[in-house]
Amino acid sequence: MSSRSGQPVGIDEIVPFLIKHGVVSPYDVVVGDLTVAAVSRRNQGFRVTRLDGEGVYVKQPNRTGDGAVGVHDEAAFYGAYGGSDTGISLGLPELLLYDGEVPLLATRLLPRCQTLDQYSTSFPVPLLPVPAFRRLGQCLGEVHTKLTPHTVQGGGAGVPWVFRAVRPDPSALATASPADLSALHILQSSPPISEGIGNLSGEWRTDSVIHGDIRADNVLIEEPSDRSPCLHLIDWELVRPGDARWDLACAVQEVLLLWVGSSVRKASENGMPGSTPLAMYQAAVRAIWTGYLESSHRSARWARATAPHIAQFAAARMVQTALEMTSKAAELSAASVLLMQVSANILAAPDRAAADLLALV
Repeated sequence: MSSRSGQPVGIDEIVPFLIKHGVVSPYDVVVGDLTVAAVSRRNQGFRVTRLDGEGVYVKQPNRTGDGAVGVHDEAAFYGAYGGSDTGISLGLPELLLYDGEVPLLATRLLPRCQTLDQYSTSFPVPLLPVPAFRRLGQCLGEVHTKLTPHTVQGGGAGVPWVFRAVRPDPSALATASPADLSALHILQSSPPISEGIGNLSGEWRTDSVIHGDIRADNVLIEEPSDRSPCLHLIDWELVRPGDARWDLACAVQEVLLLWVGSSVRKASENGMPGSTPLAMYQAAVRAIWTGYLESSHRSARWARATAPHIAQFAAARMVQTALEMTSKAAELSAASVLLMQVSANILAAPDRAAADLLALV
């Protein structure tokens, strides 16, 4: 077992490591029948679970550098807000351990939860869980009005990487996959995307503390039998001062992803372009927007002026998702192409998209 600086703890070492630091006990091992599962995305993660479903989620970076900084920032954020009224309202997981030498972060597992995507798709078509999306909007309003910059350690006001994706550094092209190059050709050949996204860097402003990575996997829904769904915002590695509109746009994009995904599935099943009712997705977007305006106490004038910018940022976030889909792929997927097409349509007429597609105004 190793806890030397920069040396990750392996799957066979994680339980002894947690016992050593008092996070789990030998009793848990003997009676609780602990299981360990690797759960990795951007970082290396483990779920350490007892028979009763309780357990620990462990996160450590795959490599040093930005990953280590993100884990440190997330631990600092949980330390600042965990147990506070704001932290409880946002459903923050309980911080159990932070070892800066590894570095490694351990939080209490949220066992009876589904991701926002899983929860949404569990509803029969044409229904979506509008109250859950409204609660997401309310939580983002709390993030942007109740968190203060001096309590977070995130790295400043850097713009999302997708704002630079249309004109990538030449060195990035050396390792680009065939799908990456095809996607880049589409982006550079589309004036709404190439010009629209290129101009967004100048639109970015630092006006709030932001989560920075709102996506379905980072929004967990717990549905107790005796009350309405409880929402947990997790994965705060990218928390930093930034543009509140980005968090909102990322939330809106998650609804659009459900719409696009449904259309692609219908096309695959029927052998022809899918047609999915837009109204239920608009209701979910509207719920996010209404919840946000309620909890942030923004004015109607602010809402009207901001709606087209939310549309533009959501289009940029969809382009980022499309590029994430193409990474290392041999060919473009139907979903990634459709996302880029919807993004181009939004960027060509953001005012119209805010009203007609997103129902924000």
